[in-house]
Amino acid sequence: PKLAWALERGATGGLDSSEAFDEQVRAATDGRGVDVVVENVGTVTFERSLRALARGGRLVTNGSTTGRTAELHLPTLFWRQLEVIGATMNDHREFADAVQLVGSGAIEIPIDTTVRFDELPIALERLDAGVQLGEIVLAR
Repeated sequence: PKLAWALERGATGGLDSSEAFDEQVRAATDGRGVDVVVENVGTVTFERSLRALARGGRLVTNGSTTGRTAELHLPTLFWRQLEVIGATMNDHREFADAVQLVGSGAIEIPIDTTVRFDELPIALERLDAGVQLGEIVLAR
């Protein structure tokens, strides 16, 4: 459902991270792999994300929703000359600029569900189940 939802909203393609997406990437690129993977899932997908990279590729990690640790097969890293890069959400000014863009309507953020703060368990259940399509908003 998430992939179909993204394609309906303009994505040109995508792969399901619950499947062997590294093998799908290799098949789609005639065995080469991709130059960059943005990894925000963490433990569950980290190894497959590395295997999806082409020689000299970069894995940019900016999240850890499924865990904060991952094993790294060092020979894969050095024989294929890969880079692993950590990235954050920028600085306060850039965050304020992004909030202004969203607030002005220049950027639309898809909303899955809005719940009152006292209904927080409902939001957490949706997140844990991985069924949300867009952001979950907590309201007063």
